[in-house]
This record gives sequence, C-alpha cells and structure tokens, in this order.
Amino acid sequence: MKALRRAVRVALFNRSATAESTWDEAATADAVLIVASVAVVTALVRLLRVGAFDLLLLVETAIYAVARWIIVALAVWFAATRLFHSTSSAQSMMQAAGFASLPLVLEVVPYGAIVGVVWYLAALLVATMEAMDLDLKSAAASVLIGAAVVALIQLLFRIPFILF
Repeated sequence: MKALRRAVRVALFNRSATAESTWDEAATADAVLIVASVAVVTALVRLLRVGAFDLLLLVETAIYAVARWIIVALAVWFAATRLFHSTSSAQSMMQAAGFASLPLVLEVVPYGAIVGVVWYLAALLVATMEAMDLDLKSAAASVLIGAAVVALIQLLFRIPFILF
C-alpha cells in the first residue's frame, strides 16, 4: 500500500515523494511492482472487454512492461549523467521512472491512453528533475532521449517480423 501511495504522489508531481524513493532501499522492488501491475491491469481490462482470458499474455505483458521500464530508466539516466553531468545513480532513476508510470493505467478508459502517456511523460519529467538533480531543460532532453531509445528498440524488434 505504501508503494501505491508513493506512486500516486509521484504521479501528482510531488517531488518529495521522488526524493523519498531515492533513499528507500525497497523502492526499486516497489517500482517493479507498480510497473508490472499497471501493465497487467490494462491488459486484463482489454482481454475482458473482448471476453477472453490469457494468462500467458498477462505474464508477457508484465515482462515487456518491466523491460520497457528498465530501458527508459537507463536511457534517461545515461543521458542525464553523460550529457548533463548528473551524479545520481541508475537505481534512483529506475525508482523514479517506476513510480511515475502509474498514469499509464488510464489506458483502461476510452481515449485514456493519450492522456495517460502525456501524464506519464510529465510525471517522468518531474521525477527526472528530482532524481537526477537537473533543471527543466536538461531533464526534458533526458526524457526525450529515453523515449526515443525505447521507440527505436521497439521498432528494431518489429522489423524482422514485419518482413516475413
């Protein structure tokens, strides 16, 4: 319950919640649970809308969501440390990105996916500013680089399957 409360606070742009998570040793595990839970809930609602249930799909969805979370967090961390000379740890960025992912659950409502992604990116921006100790422009550039890396990796993994 503590993890959910923290995720709500981060999603509501509470910078102190992000700061608290960077000092909490258990926050990384909590962030994984938030990321996986959001993915499973959205997938479950989609499945139930079509009257189906597929346990394997739910597990795959959770794994893909965690992989995406790790990639975006590490890409943002890499950009923040290499381009903007942040000295924060990758773990801090992973925690911040995990808790910021809660708005993605809006995908369960019609047209909520767009709102959820925009809200997620805004929450990720604020969390990056706090976790990486960056100004707004540097944090925005880091988040955009992270999002671009995830999009590129997803595109690269789809190309071989599109050709056949």
